[in-house]
Formats: sequence, C-alpha cells, structure tokens
Amino acid sequence: MFGDGNGASHSHVTRRRLLTLAPHEENIMLRRFACLLLAVLMAALVAGCHGGGGGGGGGGAIGDPSSDLPSGLQYERQNVGYTVGQEIEPNHPTSTGAAITHYAVSPPLPAGLSLATDTGIITGTPTAASLQTTYTVTGSNAYGSTETPVTITVTSADVQEKPVSLNYDVQNADYQAGVEIPPNSPHPMGGDISEYSVNPSLPAGLTMSTTTGVISGTPDAADAQTTGTFVVTGSNSAGSAQENLQIAIEPANVPPPSLPPPENLHYSASWAAYAKGEAIALNVAYHDGGEIVGYAVSPPLPAGMSLDSTTGDISGVPTATSPSTQYTITGEGVAGSGAAATTITLEVVPPGTWVPTAEPMHEVRYGAIQVTLPDGRVLVAGGQNAQGQVLASAELYDPNTGEWTEAAPMTSARYGAMGILLPSGDVLVAGGSGAGGVLTSAEIFDPSNPNSLAAWQSTGPMTSAHNGSSLAMMAGGNVVVAGGSSSTAAVRTVEVYNVGTGTWTLSKALNTAATGVSLLSMQGGAQIVVAGGLDSLSRAVAFGQVSSAPALSSWSNRNVAGPARAQYGSIAMNDNSALIFGGVNGPAQTAVDLYDASTSSFTGATPLSTPRAAPLVAPLDATHVLVAGGTAGLAGGVGIKTAEVYGFDPSQAPASSTADTATSPMSSVRIGGGISTLKDGHVLVSGGWDNTPTAPSVPSYWSTSELYIP
Repeated sequence: MFGDGNGASHSHVTRRRLLTLAPHEENIMLRRFACLLLAVLMAALVAGCHGGGGGGGGGGAIGDPSSDLPSGLQYERQNVGYTVGQEIEPNHPTSTGAAITHYAVSPPLPAGLSLATDTGIITGTPTAASLQTTYTVTGSNAYGSTETPVTITVTSADVQEKPVSLNYDVQNADYQAGVEIPPNSPHPMGGDISEYSVNPSLPAGLTMSTTTGVISGTPDAADAQTTGTFVVTGSNSAGSAQENLQIAIEPANVPPPSLPPPENLHYSASWAAYAKGEAIALNVAYHDGGEIVGYAVSPPLPAGMSLDSTTGDISGVPTATSPSTQYTITGEGVAGSGAAATTITLEVVPPGTWVPTAEPMHEVRYGAIQVTLPDGRVLVAGGQNAQGQVLASAELYDPNTGEWTEAAPMTSARYGAMGILLPSGDVLVAGGSGAGGVLTSAEIFDPSNPNSLAAWQSTGPMTSAHNGSSLAMMAGGNVVVAGGSSSTAAVRTVEVYNVGTGTWTLSKALNTAATGVSLLSMQGGAQIVVAGGLDSLSRAVAFGQVSSAPALSSWSNRNVAGPARAQYGSIAMNDNSALIFGGVNGPAQTAVDLYDASTSSFTGATPLSTPRAAPLVAPLDATHVLVAGGTAGLAGGVGIKTAEVYGFDPSQAPASSTADTATSPMSSVRIGGGISTLKDGHVLVSGGWDNTPTAPSVPSYWSTSELYIP
C-alpha cells in the first residue's frame, strides 16, 4: 500500500483528487448520489421480500465519486520552442482518472496555434513571434477538472531554438523477446524537433517514429540476449540533441537473472517554489537500477498537490500556502528487492512573492552579464566585487536545484559588458570595462562543457570599445552593437558581428552619439531601434534612431513621446510592439513609451507607479512585464527595491496598459543586478548593491539571488 502523503493509501492505483465543483456540477453530483442511494435501498427491500432464512442477501456499495474525476493531465512537451512559419508537431495530452470531455486554454495560444476542445491536441503553424508564455490547459468532465501548464516560445525563422534534451521515459530498458514493449516516449526540451534518428539500428522488431521519436514494437527472438547502446538524435535546422539508451533483450519466457534494487531516485526539480492557485510544472521522478512498483511521500505534500503512486510524478494546483519543507519520497522495488529514497524541498507562496534561492552566488558581484541558456540554466559572468575589483569569474544557476555552481572564468575580466544568446546556444560576451578601461575584446561561452578550459573562447575583437550599450539579434542571425561609450564619451559607432566568421565589421554610424541605451530588435530582426540615451555632451536624447537590418545603411530619427532620457529599461513584446520604461533626465522618470515598428513611431502609455532609472525589466508572458528596482531621486541616485507588474494588451495598446504594484518588494536594493526570465516563467534577480541610508553599511554588495513567483 502506497500513499500520496495526503491521507490516502494505494495498491498500485493512482489517487484521483476531488476538485472544487461549480454550483451546477454540485447539483449533478447530489442527484447522482440520490439515485445511487435509492437503488441500494430498493435492492435491500427486494432482498428482504424474497429472501429465505440462511441465504443472506448481497448489498451494493455507493461508488467512490473521485473515480469520476479527471486527473494527472500532462503534455508530451510541457516546455517547447516553435518557429514562425513552420508547422508544429502535434502536442498530445495524456491524463489519468476519468475521461476528459472538454479542453480549454488560457491565455489564448500564440497566433496560428490552436487547441482541439475535444482531444486537447495542440496543432498549427505559428504566424508571429511570441515571448515565452505559460499557458494553462484545463481538462474537464461533468464532475471536475484538472490543469497543467504548457510553456511556449515562438521565434522568428532566423533565430530558431535548437533542441536541448530528449528525456526518454526509460533510458535503461530490459525487454523480453516476443513480448510487446510499452511505448518509450521522449519529452524533449528546447526547439521543436523536426526529425528523429537512431544509431545503430534498434533490435529487430523495434521501431522508432522519425517524427515523434516514440520507440515501440515486439523484439524478435533472433535478437535475444542482445545488449547495446543506441544513440537517439532529435534535430531541427538550428541543431540537435542526443540521448543514449541502453536496451537489453532477454530470451522469451526467461526471467531476468536477478532483481536489482532501485537506486539513485531523483526528481527533475529537487527544489521549487510554487504560486498558490497556479498549476505546477510536472515534477518527474527518475531512477536507475531495478523497477519501482510504488511511491510514497512523507510528510504530506502541500494541499492541492499529489504524488502518483505508480510513476512517482508530482502534479497539481496548490490550494494553500506552505512554508519551505523537505519531503522524503520512497520508491519500493519489486518483490522486496529494496527501496530507493530521495528528498526534495518545496514551498508554496502567494502569487507575486519574492523568495530567496536555495543558496547565494559564490561571489559578490554587480554589473555582470546574465543570460538564460537553452537548457534553463542561467549564466552570470564578470562584474565587480565589493572592493571594486573587475571579475573574470562565472557561475551557473540551476533552477531545478536552486543552487549555483562555478564555471570556468572568462578570458578577460570585465564589468558592464554586453551579452546575448546566439542561435547556436552559445553566449557572445563583448566590450564592457576592464581594469585598464573600456574593452574591444569579445568571447564565446560554450554551455555544453562549462567547466573546461575551452568553455570560453576568444573571438574577433570589435573595432571600437563599447560600454553602456547592448547587443541585438538581426535577421539572418548576426549581432549588432550601436552606440555606448568609449573611454571618454558617447560614440556613434555601429558594428556587426558575423556569427559564421567570428569577425566584426563597421556599419553606418548613428546620426547622434548615444550611451546608456539598450537596443531593440523588431520585426524578426529586420529593424533595429536605439531609443534615447545621452549624447557626447551628456545631454538626454529626445528621439529614437531606427534602421532596417541587416543592411543598416541609414538611420532615421523618430521623436519619443515621453521626456528625453537615458538609463531606461526596454523590452520587445512582439515583432511590432516594444515598451520603454522610466529612465533618468534630472530626476528618475515614470514615463512609458510604446514603440510601433509598423509605423516607426513612439506614443505615450500608462506611466509606471514609481519613478525608476536603470530598472530591472523581464517579461512574465506575452502581455505582462516585471519592472523591479532601479534608482530614484535626483539623477536617479537612491536605490529602490519595490517592483511592479506592467500589463500590456498588444491588440488594444496603449490604452490597455496598466501598472500594478507587485505583491512584495525584493529583499534588497539591487543596483547593477542581473535579471532573467526562467523557463518556468519565474524571474531570477542576482547580485547588485545597495546605497540607501538604511543599508547595513553604505554601500552594501550582494551575492544573494531571489526569484519572483508570478
């Protein structure tokens, strides 16, 4: 008997949770119970009328109403990247419990994609780029419902995401000749896979679908006693991911030579913070060694969450907050062969809460680059420490453990550098300042081997030094930098990095020098925008500079709607719409500008709740942006730790834009901190420094990091 830790027991049967019902559904349930009760009473009455002595009549028991509820909804691909103009591989749902009769999704899927309300299958061809967004799919029947999150990102054809991992159900399989195997399915992460292949060929009788990667069939007796390693590759035009599968074929009717105990039980997330009322990402159980026939957890999981006693997977919608708690999960092996156990740490908080990560970074740093990698980890590199030393060190945050691990250092120490994720999955880092001044050097980080001496490789240097700008991806996959400052003043220089040759070439210069800017890549990288900034005389620029890419043959000036300003935050919400937040021109600003790439024009939008210069900005989904921290006051001099969520509806902009205060502020002021949106939609901030008069010391520097849980 195995329990999910919430007061139920199992004999290899998954518990179905009774969910909250709507009023009309409660009426249905009451009528059903009344009918069942009447049937039982009538049966007893009939038995009493016809029964003789000694025989004893049989009675009917009222069935468990939870058996009518759907549960355990999940998709083949819970986190996936698609490409504009390319038809997607249909994404099929699976569920446990009673049959689902209707599916719905919120918010609406990206343009061109649709969900079949009767089957739940997601199909279509994306027609426009879309920021990473988590969509809640609900499956229901007359008695209740179940939910699951599906995270989708749509990129332009020039920046297609490559596959990251395959994640097969079973990586080490023992099959018996002549016995049909259960389908072994991949659960890939990263870019949508267009083709699967395997090398060498699978044992006779087994096949792999080249479109779905599912392995199925019945092993032939001729391949009995075969054992081998089979490399499965999933690929698209941007790259590929591989996984090694171990397959052994035993002779027919011959049991395995031994019953090894299960071992190395672990979860896809050993540490997680969830939002009350939001469906959690499926937390998948993995193990090595022998088969596990049942799982149990202690203490009980947070209310609304359950552990599948057969698979060990954890799912659900938390219905109450819960403090950070360590849970022990045990998997029992076959016929007393042994057990495997592991611990995970989970927390449930109100939506809009900041929580500290499981551990801080290894070094205090501010002014570092921070980039989310295709596999979900986050790279932080460079910056300065509390003593003002420029750092070359780098580290990686793993959202599945909440921990930081040290990576190989950069070839050059730098702070205030520019970083961008390339279509290959590598990271380009360029410019910034070193101990001797502003840098021209650039380097590439390979996340596939982060601790090797070859993790960072120098690439071609820029022709000019750049600090106070950013990098942007252009149509075709090359990268542009525009403006920024050299050692003395703002510059007009524009140059393009060719990802194929690793070299930089000068392009048409800006009309006006600008520093303290961030570049916007619009219309799939066909348009580059530099909004505002400070000119070479340190005056705020009251216009944006726009150019068509990849030619960048000229720049046109477009007046901004708000005040002239620099050190703003900006984000492209889709191919045609971008938002520019706050900034500084004398005092910090609340102004928000909406840029429309289709008309190359700026219009005013609802202002921020709080004046902010150099705010930390990250997308929460396609219609909401987190704006956190920054500085306020004259010249934006005093750090702030408040945060707000800015809502934006691209179909009704700018009238529908709204600024709402987040549930809680960050734990610390983080001037010069880093910010990244994670694959699960949470937002990571790290490092920075605090110059407020109430700080423990003035200033205070941080190695800490925290998550915003939307």
